[in-house]
Amino acid sequence: MLTKFEYRILRTIRKREQDGTDRHLEDMIIDKPEKFGRAYDNLLALDFIEWVGYEISKTGKGRYRLTFQGRVALAAYEGNEHAKTEKRTTGMAAPSGRYEPVPSFASYDDQN
Repeated sequence: MLTKFEYRILRTIRKREQDGTDRHLEDMIIDKPEKFGRAYDNLLALDFIEWVGYEISKTGKGRYRLTFQGRVALAAYEGNEHAKTEKRTTGMAAPSGRYEPVPSFASYDDQN
């Protein structure tokens, strides 16, 4: 079951997919950036073109790890149509390799 914080992050991802805007990941960290600890600055440094998948997990002590995969606009390709698909992980832990498509939120709403 998703927590309210996880739901807000995923809702923001979904909205971003639907409206096609190109915003910084800062927009995903709604009201608790401290939950991401030192990874916060790394999140702000990335700008996505297209989401491929994500995974959110707790790392203990109430902190979250957001593992995501997407088509990332790299500085070397700026101004081109080229983009490189990369996996990035916030936090210290390595990605589990399990990426899931961004869901509809009926499952969250049904649980509450």
